[in-house]
Amino acid sequence: MVAKLGIAVGGLGAVSSTLMAGLALARRRGLPLIGSALLDLHASRLGGGPPSVSMLPKIEWLAWDIRRRTAADALREERVLEPSDLRLVRGEMDRVSALPGFASPRFTGDLRREQLIHEGRYGGVVDQLREDLRDFRKRSGSTDNVFLWLGSCELAGPAPGLGMKLDRLLATPVTDDCVPPSVLYAIAALLEGFAVCDCTPSTLFDARAVRALILASGIPAAGKDLRTGQTYLKTVLAPGLRMRSLGLHGWYSHNILGNSDGRVLADPRAREGKIESKGSVLESILDRDEKPWLYGKHDHRVTIEYYPLRGDSKEAWEVVDFFGWCGYPMQLRMQMNCRDSILAAPLVLDCALGLALARRAGRKGMQDWLSFYFKSRLAGEAPRLGAFEEFEQLLRTASTLLSRQGRGLMTGEPRGGASRTRVRRRAGPASLGDRHPRRRA
Repeated sequence: MVAKLGIAVGGLGAVSSTLMAGLALARRRGLPLIGSALLDLHASRLGGGPPSVSMLPKIEWLAWDIRRRTAADALREERVLEPSDLRLVRGEMDRVSALPGFASPRFTGDLRREQLIHEGRYGGVVDQLREDLRDFRKRSGSTDNVFLWLGSCELAGPAPGLGMKLDRLLATPVTDDCVPPSVLYAIAALLEGFAVCDCTPSTLFDARAVRALILASGIPAAGKDLRTGQTYLKTVLAPGLRMRSLGLHGWYSHNILGNSDGRVLADPRAREGKIESKGSVLESILDRDEKPWLYGKHDHRVTIEYYPLRGDSKEAWEVVDFFGWCGYPMQLRMQMNCRDSILAAPLVLDCALGLALARRAGRKGMQDWLSFYFKSRLAGEAPRLGAFEEFEQLLRTASTLLSRQGRGLMTGEPRGGASRTRVRRRAGPASLGDRHPRRRA
């Protein structure tokens, strides 16, 4: 039996479409899969050489979006790939069409809305999403399943629904607008047995209902907010200062981006969560309390500006004011120009593969070993030490999981059939077993 990995994506945007197109291009042109640490490790175990799509299981895609679009539409609008590359994969990308998604005026702002799930209560929204997932699994025949939240940054602010128990949350009217959309997608995915990954700075894993489902089911999960470019380099440079016992006066980070993420982040309410996620990295590496004479008074600032002409080519500046012997000041300046989605796509692939491998090995709950890929630490995770230590942790666990694989990944049956296990709930008010008629516009 050919192994199939089912990947359900919340948000058919620049990153998800770039990942899909990159895999299609690699098959057509024989390109190596550059940027994937897990596949590079697997290739090394097999004797070296570049990682290739032949190592992957067959991947089936499901996507939701509040815009009526295909993956080809997303690629054309986001302008990540060159036109010649887009032409090569357009036919295949046109076959990935987004299902109607759920939007919230409170958390998604004024994003363009062309196709929506319409339900009176949050439980109805979750049922619709679950129905999509069941149909997808049946149609694709996927043996392993992962959900990735890649929606636009949700707006910051009070969210009373995050503290609700599951039954109360599901019975709450949608008009209350107190639950971020990402939480509803995650609940549906967990109830259908999909591993869950949050690739954004959303509050998905802050939700009491989501944490309870992960604890009760043992389904693997990971996230939050992918560490792609500027923040990744920060987790490389900051440990360098710490290892040399050099002090820090200040660190200023500026970002200029022009893609759809930049347009969303132009809203201060969306930018707030992103800046918090970016800023938390430095604070956990250079502990003010542990060494106040080195880091106790440092000034850390992060700014983000939307500049449409940049498109997906993000520009980032770093100014690091540090000091050494006798307190003498020094300065490091760095500028980086990068394609944001090109950096992010292989990280998303690694997270999907890592969660699927963890599920097959019977690993449960939050997968701390995948923290190398994310900006933010979640409750219960160990303090951040920096990219080097986290990469070592990734290598140790990944090596164990990959040692059970042949040349291809996701081969054979998972331990105890865990990938097909679903959380069952008793019938009752807002029962998740009820099949609502589709009410989508």
